[in-house]
Amino acid sequence: MAKQQKISPVEMEKLKVILKDPVLWAKAFIVARNPETGKEGPWLARDYQAEILRNRDVRKVYRMGRRLRQIRMHDSRCPLAGMYS
Repeated sequence: MAKQQKISPVEMEKLKVILKDPVLWAKAFIVARNPETGKEGPWLARDYQAEILRNRDVRKVYRMGRRLRQIRMHDSRCPLAGMYS
């Protein structure tokens, strides 16, 4: 059986902050390869990705284009929301 390591109070506080924020969680636990350098490192969310991950609304719909920055956010409570934006 593996020996359990004790977590310091400072590390425990950092972990609590990371667990509350999905973007920080992804940065801490997801490893991605940088296509420009070819090196592996933490996954870094783009601004619109961070906004999507941090959105805690129960009802949400995202219509995203294939190209970056082509995103429109719609409120699912109103079927016409965002139609004219």
